[in-house]
Amino acid sequence: MPTSQLVPVRLKAFLYRYVTERPTEDILFHTLRPKFVSMKIPGEYRPCNPTLCFDGTGYAIVVRSVNYELMESGGVKLHGEGYDTINYIGNLSTNLNVLNMASLEDAAFRNVPGRSGDGFEDLRTFFWKDDLWSLGSARSNSGDINTMALQKLSGQRVVESYLIESPVGSSREKNWMPFVSDGKLMAVHTMNPLTIVEISENGAKVSLRKPLKVPKDLLGSSQLVEWKNGWLCVVHERSRGKKHLYKHRFVYFDPIWDAVLSEPFYWKEYGVEFCCGLAVHDGTVAVGFGVNDSEAIIAQFNEADIERMLEWS
Repeated sequence: MPTSQLVPVRLKAFLYRYVTERPTEDILFHTLRPKFVSMKIPGEYRPCNPTLCFDGTGYAIVVRSVNYELMESGGVKLHGEGYDTINYIGNLSTNLNVLNMASLEDAAFRNVPGRSGDGFEDLRTFFWKDDLWSLGSARSNSGDINTMALQKLSGQRVVESYLIESPVGSSREKNWMPFVSDGKLMAVHTMNPLTIVEISENGAKVSLRKPLKVPKDLLGSSQLVEWKNGWLCVVHERSRGKKHLYKHRFVYFDPIWDAVLSEPFYWKEYGVEFCCGLAVHDGTVAVGFGVNDSEAIIAQFNEADIERMLEWS
């Protein structure tokens, strides 16, 4: 019997996508030679999708943890009555030693019916108004609703939380990429067209919309950090199917918001990888990403390698 007849149709479709869409760039393995450190947290939930930012002496970090696991079949095995997120906050040294780590207390703000009862997902941290803040996605399982949440963090607690309504009327908002410019909190809302919003405790309004010559399916991942004369970030593309496949790119925005992209790549393995954090300091780049929603990894490499990855024109 021909081999093709032995392979189920769904598996053949997955294998076709895996081979034809697989990134050709394994540059992070052979050129960057990054240092990988896996973050550990207490409890039974699975760590994933860490975010980090440079605080002047090391990194402020938040690690998400979840009560489910992704199966090889592409399905999800839930441990509990509904999906839940517990975040952990801590500090790392510049060589990625864990200095402290504790659960982030957010119970006081999980009380908005139909909005935030099931936790805050995939935070991106940044400093604003001399304090540590995060921009994440509040989750309500009952209505399948995600609402952006701007939160001020102090110690091991969320001390202020503001739900930010969608500027386009969507019931599911995720993966905005925050940055602070001239004291104002901004975020990339979409990549194509490039849409930038200005955020305050009162909401978000569109401040820039610009078409870009970039792949149409680019989605937000990390924060934007100042780099050269513009901004640097990480974005991702997701192959839609029963099993998700993620590719990543570095993006540099110049002062007029034209974009330069790297070739697509994966961090450790071609599958479910998701980047939530980026920091650049003293010639070092640090990124935070999750693998299969069950591992939280921080990677470090040399800043000089970023320029080699970008397609300068």
